[in-house]
Amino acid sequence: MKLALFGEWDNSFQILLLLMVFDYVSGVLTAFYKKEFRSNIGYKGIIKKVGMLLCIAVSSQIDTLHLYDGDICTRSIILLFFSINESLSIFENLNKIGVTIPDSILENVKKKIQK
Repeated sequence: MKLALFGEWDNSFQILLLLMVFDYVSGVLTAFYKKEFRSNIGYKGIIKKVGMLLCIAVSSQIDTLHLYDGDICTRSIILLFFSINESLSIFENLNKIGVTIPDSILENVKKKIQK
């Protein structure tokens, strides 16, 4: 299925949407755990997620211009970057509430972001 604005309703997009929800939920859990819950921080998180969706929409539209020889898919790169970033944020949030995340996983995700 194709969503005109965001491109294909593919696995990469579905996973990112799921990670975005998980990140928001893990952020809320962390705020409650640390007794630092403030709605304005939650709103900023939602605004950030909307900004990410706008970026995906723009990258999808760039891809429809066929500026490249098919070797580069801007939307795929954006989806991968945001998915890695959301994963790292989830791990960091869970770590803050006492869920042990192996250092090797955190370091591996951080290396992926730096590339």
